[in-house]
This record gives sequence, structure tokens and C-alpha cells, in this order.
Amino acid sequence: MKDTQLAYLAGLLDADGWLSILKNRTRKATFSPSYYPSVGIANTKREMIDWLVEHFGGHVRERQPNEWTIGTKTRYEWRLRTSEIRALLPVVLPHLVIKQPLAILIMELLSTTNLKYRKVGVPKEVLALRESLYQQSRAAHDTKHK
Repeated sequence: MKDTQLAYLAGLLDADGWLSILKNRTRKATFSPSYYPSVGIANTKREMIDWLVEHFGGHVRERQPNEWTIGTKTRYEWRLRTSEIRALLPVVLPHLVIKQPLAILIMELLSTTNLKYRKVGVPKEVLALRESLYQQSRAAHDTKHK
């Protein structure tokens, strides 16, 4: 990846993208919630989204206008899987301006994921850290009080 491509990607993420930590609550009280990163860019220009896939991987989700978005164009979303986020965020991080703090939170979340927890359960202190990172991500997106 060229530095100029990474800088362009960072600009797109800062302007039209999202970096979030999501939480999936389980229905069974015996299971702990799952926390996972979400990184992507939405735009109405398919060519731009295809360029992102060609240069950085990921996949495309197409969103057609519906009864709530009548009169709008088809929207395309470039989305990354967790493994792609893990590889891409560290190299795009220096180029991010607005969303750099969110990228750092996501990288910290990813540092807590370890397959060895699947059999023994996630330690309480790791769950507490993940919840804290999730809450910080939510607070960064809360524009009501800014």
C-alpha cells in the first residue's frame, strides 16, 4: 500500500466512514456479551467503493432506497471483517485526524481478543475493559452533549 492511498483512505474514513465498537448482548444470562469492531465507508458512488475493495479488501453491501429514504440514491457500503480491521488500522492510524481516537479504542479492543477464552470464559477484568472501550466509543459518537 502506498502512503498516498493510506492518506486517501484516512480522509474517506474521517469524512464518510465509521469506526465503532458494537456490543451483542446474549439472551442467556450465563453468557457474556460480545464486543466487536465495525469499520466502513458509505457512499453513493460505486466506483469509489470498488476502488476501496481493490486496494484494501473488504466487501460491499448495497442499500436500496426504501419507504424511509424515498428520493435518495442507492448507497454502497464498504465494510471490513475483523481480520482486515486488525491488519489495516495500524497502518492507516497515523493518517487519521478526526477518528484517530476511535481507531485507538478499536485496536485496544482487538488486543483483548484471544481464542483461548472460548473454553474457559473471558476473565471479568477483560470484560470490564471491553465494556469501558465500548462506552468510550459510544460517548465519542454522542453528539447531543458536544
